[in-house]
Amino acid sequence: MTTDQEPVSDDIAHALQAIGGFSTPSGQQMTESVNLLGQLLAQIPSTAWDDTFVNDFSARACLTRSYRQLRAAITLLTYGYYGEALATLREVYESAGLARVLAKDAKMAEQWIKKGQWFPDSKVRGWIADAWDLSEDKAGIYGQHYKRMSAWAHPTASSSMHLVTFGEAGPSFRTETVYDATFFGLCMKEIAATAVFACFAVRNAAANEALIDPAWRKQLHELTEKISGEELEHLQRDWDAEERRFEALVERVRPEAELDDHLREHPLSWENLKPKE
Repeated sequence: MTTDQEPVSDDIAHALQAIGGFSTPSGQQMTESVNLLGQLLAQIPSTAWDDTFVNDFSARACLTRSYRQLRAAITLLTYGYYGEALATLREVYESAGLARVLAKDAKMAEQWIKKGQWFPDSKVRGWIADAWDLSEDKAGIYGQHYKRMSAWAHPTASSSMHLVTFGEAGPSFRTETVYDATFFGLCMKEIAATAVFACFAVRNAAANEALIDPAWRKQLHELTEKISGEELEHLQRDWDAEERRFEALVERVRPEAELDDHLREHPLSWENLKPKE
């Protein structure tokens, strides 16, 4: 009988080191931001097919994809695939950005579903710029960010050089997984920032942000300030007033099972107003 243990693979060795990285402030912010997105998506109620509309359906599909891609990026990062994790974030950005457009534009949502049509990010950004009346400078920020993310999604020099060691005798190309604390920390920050972007995409996809639990929106505001290191006054709300308004709204919402009886009995419903045959 031998007590020798099989050596762990380089990926598993990296995952063991990654546990310590995830406990840092950057790691905690990454986890909180991704979980925040998942929490809100889980709160969206399911609907029967008769009550499912093309814009809601398509937006929710894209947002679900964004959330799964964020989790995939964390999994890739855990096992040391830094470049692959960053490449995945462009897909998160594209899916979340498209979701907020499809939620507001039923025609585009119908094309997306029925024709399997893909909308390039430039068209999505153009739609948002027109809808929000963004200045050219502000609209350009999204384009610059997308260009930076695209550099990691394609076989560019910048996405490949982290695998090259420049030695005195010549370059060597690393195929094994090696823990790099600096690069690992950068990836955690990028995942957190992209998850926050996806959270705001959900907020902007809603018919009105007041329909989203103020506790969730307050947590998003505080997390965004923590990650950015800036005070974001345009996100500040009177959270107590928002909570009271939200509670009053929830109290007035009738369960779906009661809707038919309510419409049948209400004197101003269409069934009671239309001429009798």
